[in-house]
Amino acid sequence: MIRKENFKEVLKCLNFIQKNDIWTKNFKEFDCELKVDFNEEKLIYPKELKVNDKTTSNFSSPENFVVFECVN
Repeated sequence: MIRKENFKEVLKCLNFIQKNDIWTKNFKEFDCELKVDFNEEKLIYPKELKVNDKTTSNFSSPENFVVFECVN
């Protein structure tokens, strides 16, 4: 299960790049990027994606990490 404690390892496996406490993956073919801010505990989706509910954009539940991984 993906949890806050192992999420950085998951991001490494998914080829995200770490710069300080922000992890980023760029999708050049779509001109967008996914980000994770560990300081703010936020999952940041591209502005092109419609996020209906911001409750899935934080570290509050393991399901949010799974949704983020699926979008990736």
